[in-house]
Amino acid sequence: MWDVHNTCLAVAIMSVLLSCAVIWSSLTAQDSPLTRQEKEVMRMLSELNQTITGVDKGGQSKDVLRFVSSTLPWLAKLDALGNYFTGGNFLGANKYHQKYTHGVLSILTHFQDLGGIFADCLQDVAFDHRQAVSPEMTYENRFLWDRSRDGIYRHKHKFKLHYGTAAFFSCDALGVVSDKKCGHVLLMQDPIRMAMAEYGSCHVELRDDPWCRLARSPGVSVEEWIIARGNPVFKSLVYNPILCLHTKASCEENLHTFLANLTSTINTNLVSYIIGNLDSWFSVVGLHEHLADSLAMLHHVTRLPLHQCHQLSHLASSVPRQKPLASSRHSKLPSLPSLVENSQSDVSFLVELSVAENKLISSLPALELRQSANSESDRDRTLPDVDVVDFDVWEANHQENNSIIVDNDSDVDMLQNEDNFKDLNLNDTGISDDYEDYDNDEDESQEKLREVMEDHQLTSDTRRYLETNRQRENLYIKLSRNQKVLNALSLDLSLYEAVKRLYSIQSRIFFNSIHH
Repeated sequence: MWDVHNTCLAVAIMSVLLSCAVIWSSLTAQDSPLTRQEKEVMRMLSELNQTITGVDKGGQSKDVLRFVSSTLPWLAKLDALGNYFTGGNFLGANKYHQKYTHGVLSILTHFQDLGGIFADCLQDVAFDHRQAVSPEMTYENRFLWDRSRDGIYRHKHKFKLHYGTAAFFSCDALGVVSDKKCGHVLLMQDPIRMAMAEYGSCHVELRDDPWCRLARSPGVSVEEWIIARGNPVFKSLVYNPILCLHTKASCEENLHTFLANLTSTINTNLVSYIIGNLDSWFSVVGLHEHLADSLAMLHHVTRLPLHQCHQLSHLASSVPRQKPLASSRHSKLPSLPSLVENSQSDVSFLVELSVAENKLISSLPALELRQSANSESDRDRTLPDVDVVDFDVWEANHQENNSIIVDNDSDVDMLQNEDNFKDLNLNDTGISDDYEDYDNDEDESQEKLREVMEDHQLTSDTRRYLETNRQRENLYIKLSRNQKVLNALSLDLSLYEAVKRLYSIQSRIFFNSIHH
């Protein structure tokens, strides 16, 4: 009896051990590839941790930390959703965490959004997803938003999206959203290019903020304006409503004055502190120069399909826009040739360029796509609208010109006798054909004429595009070599380089490990 019992017990133990071995073998076989991928990605992140921020967080100066805690305590207390990619959140089966897709999101738009294309797209996408968007967070709107107690204050928690240059932590204004971490996105443009675009747009859009008023002041050059304005991105990251209370000056002016009273050493250390926390504060960072890829990564993390917005599909900071921003503004825009006809000062060039970026002109990539377009829908997506001949007007003018030539009865008789046209070539249109063929297939001939004139127009726009870019690049080079300009923008330039490094890491992870 005892032997039977021992035998059964031994068999049971062996069965359990064999089952465990089989399960372990199965799990190992399934997890090995994923584990290798995880280890490889984490190894890359570990090696590039210093490169991501350019700052050793552990080596932050105690004086800087003490200053931040005492003078800018809100920076020390910031608790946001960290970078989705560098934090390893994409690893495993659940790639879309609800904390990123369902939480409150603030998008810092530090690039020139002429005509509000990005804002319109964001609002359209939010409407489709039934998410409320707050007013654009300019400094004045942000100040009103932060200090409000009645009315909209009771409904602040219902706004899931915030955007603008002053949107940093607007989702957590005065503790309105205290139970969840906020997600932040930083979209940044080359600071010098952004300054060039904003200086020109201030003369076109006639905004009433203090820096636009300064830009429109007589005799203020773009160089002087950049030096006076300083570092707009840096300012936006240290903003707090308490800096704007109890004063008659604008919120942005108060913030500028506060930072101007700090020593250059303190400001430099503050930038280092911010750079060291970029991947802790921002779920995603993007570059305006790589807007399509940036929006693809934003969509992957937040599920906001801004990358599908048609108006943004061809947008690039260095390429003139392919579509007018609004039909109501199109009629007010001057023609582009004024950009290239005469030598111009930097001021007039930037003003004209700001207008031209809203103008209907083609870019080289669009022209290449036009040649390979397979359908009218493809052509509509890649081509700007060109001025097509109004044939009623053309025919009236053509007949009017002919009437000048017809000066005797015999000529009138000849024109009235269409038999005399049988051997006549229609050289006026540049299309050689006899009258009967033209009469029988007039639509085809008009289409040929339209194509000829479109090609001529596109060739002209291409030349203007190249000349416009040449002027733009010459001014950019001049400003980027100006030491006073570089000193004035030094903080933002440092931030921009750090954002580029972090963006590079995001791209490697996204396109190599996720989006393939």
